[in-house]
Amino acid sequence: MRSLRKIAIGIILVIAAALRLSFPRDVEYKGDERYMFQQSQTAGASWDWPVLGMRSSVTLRNPPLSVWLFIGLAKAFQLRDPVALTRGVECLNIAALLLLLWMILRLIPPGDDRAPWLWTFMLASVNPIAVLFQRKLWAQDTLPFFCVALLSGWFKRETAAGAFVWGFLGAILGQIQMAGFFLAAGYLSCTVFLAKRFNVHRRTNWTAWLAGSGLGAIPMIPWVYYAIYSGGPIKGADWSNIWKLKFWITWITHALGYGLDYSLGKHADEFSRLPWVAAAYALIGLAAAAIVYFVISRRWKEKSISLQDESMLALVSTGVGCGMLMTLTGIDVHRYYLTVVYPFEYYWLARVACADGIRGQRLLALIAACQLVISVSFLNFIHLNHGAPGADYGIGYQWQQPGFKPLTPRFVPRFARVCPSRSSTKSAIKHWR
Repeated sequence: MRSLRKIAIGIILVIAAALRLSFPRDVEYKGDERYMFQQSQTAGASWDWPVLGMRSSVTLRNPPLSVWLFIGLAKAFQLRDPVALTRGVECLNIAALLLLLWMILRLIPPGDDRAPWLWTFMLASVNPIAVLFQRKLWAQDTLPFFCVALLSGWFKRETAAGAFVWGFLGAILGQIQMAGFFLAAGYLSCTVFLAKRFNVHRRTNWTAWLAGSGLGAIPMIPWVYYAIYSGGPIKGADWSNIWKLKFWITWITHALGYGLDYSLGKHADEFSRLPWVAAAYALIGLAAAAIVYFVISRRWKEKSISLQDESMLALVSTGVGCGMLMTLTGIDVHRYYLTVVYPFEYYWLARVACADGIRGQRLLALIAACQLVISVSFLNFIHLNHGAPGADYGIGYQWQQPGFKPLTPRFVPRFARVCPSRSSTKSAIKHWR
């Protein structure tokens, strides 16, 4: 049985790597990606190192670490073109899966059930939203590795090393993408106030945590000064956003693999009409409904539910602590903000399903298989159609280069024919440039 599990894990890792590394020149390359690449090449050479990052969706400039991360990758590995630098992000996300697997096998407390965590690893490997965001030259798409590293430190917070890592990365995450500040605050507040309620009696080495937090906050000093004195008003903050509950709606849809319309825009209907994609989405919906029905039915009969363990405290810290803090600010919660909750979107679904035993795990297997079909179809769709012209994905990088040759429609299957003409493709490229 252990040999079969090792073989399965190996196959999943190969599939996950292939999904992230395939079609390397089809990656997105618009204003944000171009900015990150140019900063990575000019910092310390023709331009000084940036003291602030790019402007965020709420008008504030991001902390400088959001850019320094790419500068460090480019200089450390001599990455001289956008494809190579994006490949660095993809490799970092594959490393996040390896770190997640190591954490599951070595750090999950003995009293916690490992089955939901192993299914989390499976879902995180093939989920189409994860594949979409882990192939982008974007600061927030580097977060998964650091989120799992923070969680690993949190699980060993009674040790000096674990508490230091938790504190250090808690300060670092928000400097990569500001949503990380909410996650760090969620972990801290729930650990302090809710640990005993979850029957968690692990003591935290607060001295080491403070040392890590202080060290991690040092690069943030110039940004704090800017935010206080030069930040200006926050854009998009509105009390009506609180009642939309977008954090949790996005959480659920991401876990199930819905949401590619964010990237495909006007091409989403064309993609979802592919027979196997439509069937996969329908099966995911039916499987999710079955999971909810079986779990509610079982719990109704048993009239008991155990939520008292370390993994549940971590889930509450992310899904409730981080979610409530982010929602109560009134900001518009964009889809990409939830890259910071990795891997708990998937752990939540896996834990709910595993509560129904083997039947729930079979439904998880069906969901994972369907998500793999959608992920492969999405990458193929992007490749055949030069990206998603006029949508958020835009024209793929390789078709923005001089001398590109658009695909001739007769080579594209009828069900996938949204490929633009040469003139329309070139006009779209000018728009993105």
